[in-house]
Amino acid sequence: MVKNRLITAFLFLSCIATKPAKAQKAEQDVNIAYGFASSPLITNAFWHLFSDNTRLKALGPISAEYKYHVSDRIVVGVTGSFVQISTRYKTSNTLSYRSKYYTLMPQCLVFFGKKNKVEAYSGISLGVNYATAVDTDYEHIREEVIRASYHLTALGVRTTKRTGLFAEMGYGYKGLLNVGLSHRLTGSKKKAKYDVHTLPYK
Repeated sequence: MVKNRLITAFLFLSCIATKPAKAQKAEQDVNIAYGFASSPLITNAFWHLFSDNTRLKALGPISAEYKYHVSDRIVVGVTGSFVQISTRYKTSNTLSYRSKYYTLMPQCLVFFGKKNKVEAYSGISLGVNYATAVDTDYEHIREEVIRASYHLTALGVRTTKRTGLFAEMGYGYKGLLNVGLSHRLTGSKKKAKYDVHTLPYK
């Protein structure tokens, strides 16, 4: 039930991005991404160090994002992501343990500006995570838990084209490294009042 509500909420927010750009005065971004070394995977990998008879496998995080440019510097949005982690016995390849993480996080980003057709930013995401786990070592015990989720984006970069690539480094549910494709819906946003060549990070 909780998983369905999270998925429904994210799909509803994603549908906002399909509206024509002229209906919104500000720019909007729709992103899809794949991450590496999410915080749940790092935790599972640590405990896996004490196991010699299983292999650890992971899928994701796979994420979709919607971002709304409130101003030239401030962007808010929402991220939905999915991660699956499993361990299998090396000898028989049968499942030992599997966990799935469904995450929905509102986010806030601060853009530093543009240089050489690349824009840089940092941000934070805070939300909720719904996780399920199946452990076959203990008579197929199934667990479900809801907990807070987070992600800190230390540095993100995106090409300034309408459809471009982006990469982020940080820590949390989106992974230590998160890369993907971004499409920008351009509205009737006013021209920036600052000169990007005078930005402090130049």
